[in-house]
Amino acid sequence: MPLPSKTKLIEENALLNQRIRELEKSETERKRAEKLLRQSEEKYRLLADNISEHVWIMDLKLNLTYISPSVEKLYGYTPDEIKKLSMKTFFTAESYQKIIEAYSRELSLAIGNRPMPPSEGRHVIELEVNHKDGHKLWTENRVSFIRDENGNPTSILGETRDITERKRVQELLKKSEERYRTILEDIQEGYFEVDLAGNFTFFNETLCRVSGYSREELMGMNNRQYTDQEEQKRVYEAYHKVYITGTPLRELVWRIKTKGGVIKYIQGSISLLKDSSGQPTGFRGIARDITERKETEKLLQENEKRLYGITTHIPGVVFQFYAKDIGEYGISYVSERVSDIFEVPFETDLDSLFPIFFSHIHKEDLDRFTASVQNAVKEN
Repeated sequence: MPLPSKTKLIEENALLNQRIRELEKSETERKRAEKLLRQSEEKYRLLADNISEHVWIMDLKLNLTYISPSVEKLYGYTPDEIKKLSMKTFFTAESYQKIIEAYSRELSLAIGNRPMPPSEGRHVIELEVNHKDGHKLWTENRVSFIRDENGNPTSILGETRDITERKRVQELLKKSEERYRTILEDIQEGYFEVDLAGNFTFFNETLCRVSGYSREELMGMNNRQYTDQEEQKRVYEAYHKVYITGTPLRELVWRIKTKGGVIKYIQGSISLLKDSSGQPTGFRGIARDITERKETEKLLQENEKRLYGITTHIPGVVFQFYAKDIGEYGISYVSERVSDIFEVPFETDLDSLFPIFFSHIHKEDLDRFTASVQNAVKEN
């Protein structure tokens, strides 16, 4: 066999040296990568051990393969103890059922899907768990699938934090709102809230009855739509004054037009609604229907005018007396001609007028007058 030439040997030696260098470089990079990985794992575990939230990984059979040590602060169980617990024991019955339903649904959707960035495919679920000492607490869980290079789910990654206090406050707020709404629905006055443009955002059932509109019709309606056209400017100015000064308006009377076209009188109060930073967000107020009272006042005024017309044209004085069981007498009305007959000013205080009237009765008629008044009281 012919020996290789010197040139050939040099080339082969050069290739061999190059391969050795490549292998040495590859080994160096491998060791460097291993070192970086160890450092990364150490940083991750340091973080996982000290944050209030905890991180966990499950396989697709819902077996825990990893859970951060900080879990003991939350549940009272060590990571090893919690891995041995069944999900039925750890979660309340309702939460366990919620997990099974959500997992089955999401897994069927995830199988075969393309790889997704971390922001996609993440779900939030609130679950109630049993603490080691027996009490219950609420957790918020952010869950997503870990996928292989083909986009298929291989395991489940979760981040969990304690929201027991938040749930407690939410429950108190819910009960408070329910109690608040119950009170509002039971009161006879209408309660309302509007935004800065005057659109209804909240109201009770009484306001629906007064206006004739249903809840669906009234929600979002602007107050100009039901305020009598002649009143709109005055009502706007009242709201604007409250907005500018921040001072509540204790009484405002205005007319509204109901859904059926009936004009009603409303007496109400208005105050400013503000957000947590003190910025105005709208108005709230109480509104009561005083239509019947206004109609009664109108009839009373008309009767007074009619009575005045009668009493000014008769040759005498018209009195209206009152008498109480305790023997107290008084005058509640007297016509203007009292000044002609008794020579006292018409403006004389009614409490002072009765003794004057009484002094003008002849002694022989005094008993008969008193008896007639007493009989009238008994009959009424």
